[in-house]
Amino acid sequence: MSEATTRPVEDLALHEGPAPPARYRGEAPGLTQRIENYRLRAAVVENAHLARGGAIPDDALGLVSSDALRLGGHPHLIDAQVRTLRGDGPHAPTSLVFLGEDSPQRRFEARIADFVGMEGAVLCQSGWTANVGLLQTIAERGTPVYIDLHAHASLWEGIQVAGADPHPFRHNNIRSLARRIRNHGPGIVIVDAVYSATGSVCPLADVTRLCRDTGCILVVDESHSMGLHGNRGNGLVAEKGLLGEVDYITFSLAKTFVSRGGVVMGPDRVMEFFRFESRQAIFSAAAPLPHDIAGMGAALDLVENDTWRRQRVTQSAAWLRRELGVLGFDTAISQTKIVPLVAGSDLEVLRLLVALEQRGLFGLPFVSPATPVDKGLIRLTVHCDLLAADLERVVDICREARAELGWPLPFAGTQAAAG
Repeated sequence: MSEATTRPVEDLALHEGPAPPARYRGEAPGLTQRIENYRLRAAVVENAHLARGGAIPDDALGLVSSDALRLGGHPHLIDAQVRTLRGDGPHAPTSLVFLGEDSPQRRFEARIADFVGMEGAVLCQSGWTANVGLLQTIAERGTPVYIDLHAHASLWEGIQVAGADPHPFRHNNIRSLARRIRNHGPGIVIVDAVYSATGSVCPLADVTRLCRDTGCILVVDESHSMGLHGNRGNGLVAEKGLLGEVDYITFSLAKTFVSRGGVVMGPDRVMEFFRFESRQAIFSAAAPLPHDIAGMGAALDLVENDTWRRQRVTQSAAWLRRELGVLGFDTAISQTKIVPLVAGSDLEVLRLLVALEQRGLFGLPFVSPATPVDKGLIRLTVHCDLLAADLERVVDICREARAELGWPLPFAGTQAAAG
């Protein structure tokens, strides 16, 4: 482990430092202040071992990757990509507008739509562009858009790009959503199926019922549930039997599918319009190359067939949440592979981060703007290769870290996490 990793936390504390000069080159005064605020927040992440460029030691536990099914580097994926590279010859990226009906991308889109149970699908450069492009396509200036406060930043960006009117509602709070709709009328409702920082699960049945009763369109981002939920790994909407109630599904392929790209799903009529309306699809070389698509298809093979992978993730995550809860950590909001260790302020996140890394446990620090102010956390992501001994070691390390930091029972961050 690097020397920097084992420095005492006092050496890593956040300090405001000297006041910045009135003007830096290329900066208006407002930008200067925003940069200084960023530097304070970024101190937490910059002091993380991984952010400093350090590799996770061989004898450590890394619960940092969204590859919960451990498909990255699987021979089936590599073989599919290599065969395509050797057999198809050179290809250049192109706009989605110019794709032929029999292109590899169109064939994959048909397959993934059938897998999830939606009418149509479009493959995009990323989950970010999928969300921004969808909102820019289905909303317009003045459209009321009701968005969960914890929804992914790309969805907020899509609202802004569309010029729509955002109406945030409290996280997973149906009454708050109903009040917003009552005050502003029918529009578009946006939720994540599983929220990326805390692992909380959207009450989809309640949301779909409210949308049906009020005439709202529903968009569900399944980035952290696709591949892990559902009998076939086809997502939380399918698992809940709500495919006929949800208008649009989006997800990033960079999580469970360990691929570059994102997917938008919805009615065929709108998906065809998306290709010619979304600026991300028109004015960018948005089409992934054939070997990328071959890797996506191989990942889908494993998601469909290797059911043991998601079963083990579900069982391991449930055990870990329960044991950490006994220690006093607030994990009740999580019901998924994402297990948050809520710490509170940026400094408390940093102290916990260092205490865990010194003992060989690596997670990802989340602070503002990824979390609400003073509700920062360390995110642990469970994967299917963890053994019982590994999980027990995680609990032991967390117990030792709590004792070192002097956190009382119940942990002070519990109320912050419940927000």
